[in-house]
Amino acid sequence: MFEFGKSGRKHLTLVTVVFIFIVAVATIFYRFMEGWSWIDSFYFSSITILTIGHSQLIPSSDVAKVFTVILSFFGISTFLILVGLLAGDILKRES
Repeated sequence: MFEFGKSGRKHLTLVTVVFIFIVAVATIFYRFMEGWSWIDSFYFSSITILTIGHSQLIPSSDVAKVFTVILSFFGISTFLILVGLLAGDILKRES
């Protein structure tokens, strides 16, 4: 999909920044919307994006539930793109 080299590195950097941004926004959202601690908010954001989905924390408001669904779509997609780019970069280095 992407060529590696200078443009491949730019794509990898961009997707990494987007991924970090998504995790940060989600963490801030849960901290203030649900009133969870910073670590709980980060934990919930991470387990949602990584599709682990433990049920220790559950969003209580409808807004937070809708946000979680949207986070799942964008977070999981971005994470998979990041993994694909990293794998492609590793394979290119080995060849």
